[in-house]
Amino acid sequence: MRLHRVVEELKKLKPTSTSEHILHSTCQEMLTIAGEVDISPVLKFYEEFGFVSGFVQLLLTRAAKIDPSDLANQGAQEDKLSEEKRDQRMECYNEIIRLYRSQKNTDAMPLYVIFLVFRAGEERKRSKRINRTTA
Repeated sequence: MRLHRVVEELKKLKPTSTSEHILHSTCQEMLTIAGEVDISPVLKFYEEFGFVSGFVQLLLTRAAKIDPSDLANQGAQEDKLSEEKRDQRMECYNEIIRLYRSQKNTDAMPLYVIFLVFRAGEERKRSKRINRTTA
């Protein structure tokens, strides 16, 4: 299993110059299966080693792969499948937001993360409106 091999390779990492090469190569491998497996063990290593670009890239790829036809932003607002895909996308986006908020220098937050924060807030507002109208 590819996920298991990646996790085992990451467990062996030490903060050295070769670590960056291993982080990048494991990220490339994970991008191909990001929508099929639980990526949280890999994300944990990426966060621990400060591999922010890999962390973000993996989550954005997962969001796109779990909802390739973008059902989260199309279709009926109350459609069960659209709602499920939207929730899965938001989980990915919220992880990226959490990572940047946990860092000391939030001024360095890239523009796309600011957009994700805005989008997450809009989704919460929309969900509250839907819940009130269906209750």
